[in-house]
Amino acid sequence: MTARSVSQAKVVLSKRTRAGTPVTGCLRELDPVHLEPVTTREGVVLWNEYVERFHPLGCKGVFGHRLRYFILSGSLRLGCILLGGGAKAIVVRDQWIGWDPQLRLCNLSWIINNSRFLIFPHVQVPHLASHVLGQLARRVAEDWRNRWGFSPLLIETFVDPRQYTGACYRAAGWNCWARPVGEA
Repeated sequence: MTARSVSQAKVVLSKRTRAGTPVTGCLRELDPVHLEPVTTREGVVLWNEYVERFHPLGCKGVFGHRLRYFILSGSLRLGCILLGGGAKAIVVRDQWIGWDPQLRLCNLSWIINNSRFLIFPHVQVPHLASHVLGQLARRVAEDWRNRWGFSPLLIETFVDPRQYTGACYRAAGWNCWARPVGEA
């Protein structure tokens, strides 16, 4: 089975991804938090299972260039991240960059999208999310280059303001391109 077929296969939930012992306290009380790229077939299957179980959007098939990470503290899994290709056309992003439709088609591969970001529900550690997003921003260009042979120039994501504030992204230094729903 190829990595692609693993990511496309139906996800079967097992007891190994059930919510674990609660993780609480301060970030400094944890072992150093780090991102571990998922590089094995077994890791992809496990990653898919966690995301299917705990992410509101579940685990959908992934096409094209992508990187999966586990968020770890020592050997303890705290969450998951998925990066893939950038959205095909986002007006505010394309205007911010200065792209017309032709430039967007030529350059879209230089943008990656943080399409899944998950801290497991049993993990309640203040500032963990922004800490992880800061690490991601600092290392993803090298990881992407090592995996795919080129470095992205921009990371984007989408936050539903009806459900989330996006505070962890702002705290990690990410910029907001669009106004929150309801703002003029």
